[in-house]
Amino acid sequence: MNENREQIAENRIIILYILNELALPITNLQLTDILASRAFMDYFSQQEIFSELLEFSLIKELTDETERKFYVITNEGKSALAALPELIPPPIKQNFDSNKKLIKEMIKRDWEINATQHIDENDNHFVRLFVRDGDTFLVDMKILAGSKKLASEMCVNWRKNTEKVYSELINNLLK
Repeated sequence: MNENREQIAENRIIILYILNELALPITNLQLTDILASRAFMDYFSQQEIFSELLEFSLIKELTDETERKFYVITNEGKSALAALPELIPPPIKQNFDSNKKLIKEMIKRDWEINATQHIDENDNHFVRLFVRDGDTFLVDMKILAGSKKLASEMCVNWRKNTEKVYSELINNLLK
């Protein structure tokens, strides 16, 4: 039982460390990607710890204008991290630190280029496609997709081909 408590405490500090070091709001999915792709902890442990960190106000939830939820470390979370930095296993810390720049770039790109699906009160499927530069939207489109499948395809294609689609859109608008 004591070993389990130690693992839970370690997992809490690992998540707080990642949020503190990134110094960017990140989604739960982005955090899951970071943790799972590097085998830092399993999905179920992460979700349980994540809920606890929210409950104890060690992290907080933010939403943007698209109603997407993001998470950041709070001052209380920074204090907890500062009190227990030795709980972060050196291999995990080294792995994260050596990939931090790449992880930050991935998160920033996700912030800048995105596509979301929405359903209105009449069960119409829409996609919102956008490109953002800081707080300024360069493109912000809402398009009727027709079905959930088409909405999904549009979102995937937007993320994969943003530059090409944006370029074609601008060229067609300027003709």
